[in-house]
Amino acid sequence: MIDLLALEPNVISRDLSGKYVLLAGAEKIGKTSFCAQCPDTVIFATEIGTNALPGAMVQPINSWGDLKLAVAQLNNPKVRERFKNVAIDTIGIAFDLCERYVCASYNVNEIGDIPYGKGWSTLSKEFRSTLVQITMMGYGLIMTSHLKEIEDDATKEKFVQPDLSNRCKNIVNALVDVIGIITQEWNENGESTRWLYTKPTRYIKAGTRYRFLEPKIPFGYEELVNAIGDAIDKEVELGAVSVDKTDKVPAEVNQEYDYDDLMSRAKAVWKTLITNQKDEAIAEENYNKVMSTIVKYFHTPVQISTITKDQVEPLNFAVMELEKLAN
Repeated sequence: MIDLLALEPNVISRDLSGKYVLLAGAEKIGKTSFCAQCPDTVIFATEIGTNALPGAMVQPINSWGDLKLAVAQLNNPKVRERFKNVAIDTIGIAFDLCERYVCASYNVNEIGDIPYGKGWSTLSKEFRSTLVQITMMGYGLIMTSHLKEIEDDATKEKFVQPDLSNRCKNIVNALVDVIGIITQEWNENGESTRWLYTKPTRYIKAGTRYRFLEPKIPFGYEELVNAIGDAIDKEVELGAVSVDKTDKVPAEVNQEYDYDDLMSRAKAVWKTLITNQKDEAIAEENYNKVMSTIVKYFHTPVQISTITKDQVEPLNFAVMELEKLAN
């Protein structure tokens, strides 16, 4: 029910809880260390690089199925008590894992092999919905990316931006509050300082939704939190409501999929719902529900016996859903 009289002013937290940030920088510049410094944060690590970070809460992610199972655990009340933020390190690799997952669900090797462009639309929907699922549960979301240098076709000038495919970049950019570009700059004495650009320059493709966020700040967790806090103070002067912190958020799972076990479980569910069902009307109703689930994960009404080992990730989620139905 819509009740405009019940609306309250937006409440803006002063830490990174409930905020969405993309950090892009060169290798070894400190992106993962930033995530580890962020309190109450679980890192979903898609690449090696967290072993040297004592105290970091790291869940290795080797497949999109791993990520989906981890995200599903974020709604657990005990997990919510432990974590407030999720970091995906790196988001570009996560997108690649999502693409492999979609290819497996269609039983193809390349996303372009899926007819009528359905593969690309399915990929975008799957990737976007999983990220949004994290944010809708109230978690802050930090994503990291490498950098790439681009040359403008018209001016021939070069600039740097996050190293993401256009499809991934468009989804991430639409979601985040800050696109931060990390640079390392040297003075005349050979001393270096790391900076975080939060607004675009002629050569840097950064950006932010915070009107009053400084365009260039020293790179670090505390520095970003303080800069956002200062920007929020200015927003408060204009009527926004702020709080010091929000209470919100992971879980452990590095799923290994047993194809033979999943196929055995799928056949057992089929027997329970259909073969052993004496009431024909209920059996037919169950058949329709089973095929609807199969189409949901494989995009076509395939026979369970034809599902291959390359499709084990979507098979896992289909079996989980069918077992809930059987119970």
